Amino acid sequence: MQKRTKSILTMLLAVLILAVSFTGCANTTQTPAKPITAPTTGTSTAEPEKQKELVTLTAFIMQSVSSNFGLEEDWMAEIMKDELKIQIEFAPTGDAVEQKLQAMMASGDLTDIVGFKEHKQGIAAVDAKMLLNLEEYKDIMPNIFDNDMMKYAVKYSRNELSSGSGNMYIIPTAVGPLGATKDTNWKPMLMWDQYKQVGMPEINTLEDYLTVTKQMQDIYPVNEAGEKVYGFTLFSDWDSLTALQVSTLSFLYGIDTEYVSPLMEAHVTNHTINSVLDEDSFYKRALKFYFQANQMGLHLLLEQCKWICICIFHR
Repeated sequence: MQKRTKSILTMLLAVLILAVSFTGCANTTQTPAKPITAPTTGTSTAEPEKQKELVTLTAFIMQSVSSNFGLEEDWMAEIMKDELKIQIEFAPTGDAVEQKLQAMMASGDLTDIVGFKEHKQGIAAVDAKMLLNLEEYKDIMPNIFDNDMMKYAVKYSRNELSSGSGNMYIIPTAVGPLGATKDTNWKPMLMWDQYKQVGMPEINTLEDYLTVTKQMQDIYPVNEAGEKVYGFTLFSDWDSLTALQVSTLSFLYGIDTEYVSPLMEAHVTNHTINSVLDEDSFYKRALKFYFQANQMGLHLLLEQCKWICICIFHR
């Protein structure tokens, strides 16, 4: 693969935005077969359409602190490879992502796709002329520039993330005040329209979410494409000594199970510490919660999802 001197940038969800962008490109690269003079035998042939070559793009996503790296090999990767002839090779992140980014920028060797953690990092890359000016590709990026849902993101990027140039270099995935969510890492989130339809029932305990999400699933069993909707999804990529997405439900109750020790439950309110293996531990309560969700048909492992997961409750 030829060395690239500039990178296509996303702030978050780089793979998804890449798919959108290159979908626009795909339609412009195909050319109809040229007509040829019919041979004297009376038969005709058409010049075969040239097959697209598989392109490998590199990505460094700072928000993804994962031990996984290399070529993406999940269901999304299969779709991109088959339909777009694109595959993505992820650079390792892990710890010290800021230092890794600094080293890349100092050497002038950014990956094709970069997901920055902070605005200032992206602006520094704009100043260093290391990012593509996406304005030059507007005609093949209608899903970004002509999408009404993206207009405020485009405006914000031009005004705030362009180092005064007014051009778009960075694709943000969210625009607006963070509000009460800015200091929270783990929190319940509900699909508001469906929650309103079931009467916005009061939620006082973790287990109340089972009843509420079941009601929501009953009125919204499938999405517009006819795909089944689930209430909860889990993935194992961040698991270590415990199942992280199970243990971190404890933060809803002011119990730390991540920063003090993954094997201990530190109760912030009453200043006590207990083991996750105690009979009355919150960890065991959370395990039972997801077991009940599975029994109620509300749960699906994220590894099994293929465009059918719509999370009613998620990080």
